[in-house]
Amino acid sequence: MLIDFGVKDSKNYSFFLDQELFELQLTRDQGRFSYDLKHNEDIDSPHNRRREQEKKTGKWRIIASVVVLAFFAVVMLVAWSNNPQDRAETLALLAAGQGVSTEVSLYQKDGQWHANYRTDESVHDIVLSSTHPITVMKLELSSGNRFAGRYWADQPDILFVDWMQPSDETLAQFMHQTMEYHASSHPELSPQQIGCQVRLAHELQALDGLGIILGQNRKNAPKFNRNDYLRLTRSTEFRAGNRACL
Repeated sequence: MLIDFGVKDSKNYSFFLDQELFELQLTRDQGRFSYDLKHNEDIDSPHNRRREQEKKTGKWRIIASVVVLAFFAVVMLVAWSNNPQDRAETLALLAAGQGVSTEVSLYQKDGQWHANYRTDESVHDIVLSSTHPITVMKLELSSGNRFAGRYWADQPDILFVDWMQPSDETLAQFMHQTMEYHASSHPELSPQQIGCQVRLAHELQALDGLGIILGQNRKNAPKFNRNDYLRLTRSTEFRAGNRACL
């Protein structure tokens, strides 16, 4: 060890201790000396190399932890979105009037029906599960048909299509289709009577009324069948409105 008895001003000393560099700073201030001993962490030494390696290891541990947490968050989100029970509950809420309103446009591709609709942020396109998704089975869909719909804000891929609320253009197509079928079943009626009765059925039971007209010759179907047609046409409301059609 070197002892310097001639120090009269601020001075720095450097020395190695077990292959590590230390620096002793002597500072003179108003006739008094203070000192500060520091370990030099910049030079290439065994200790500094280990410390840098530990820093890198710790950094990668933090990054790995964040990646793992993000992965599990995505897995949980996907699992929730794919849970049939959760989706069914959300669809039930949408059917009850909750969610965000939108307009759904349909088109057919590769034998499947697609629903195209706009959300607040983008345009979504989903595949409908059924080859004939509309609940009034006898009504024929075509590409470009539009219906009212609602989606869930947090999961815009969950869509409820309100098949009972077609656009004016789509409803006009359904009305024309129903009138053509009703006319083929009742050649004794004039075009005015056909149109009047179809409009009356729609006024009384919306699209279900059109389905009943289209199913008037079906005997074994569970719904929209011959019995439904007879109940409709024999009802007090239909008979009263039908007088204006004659």
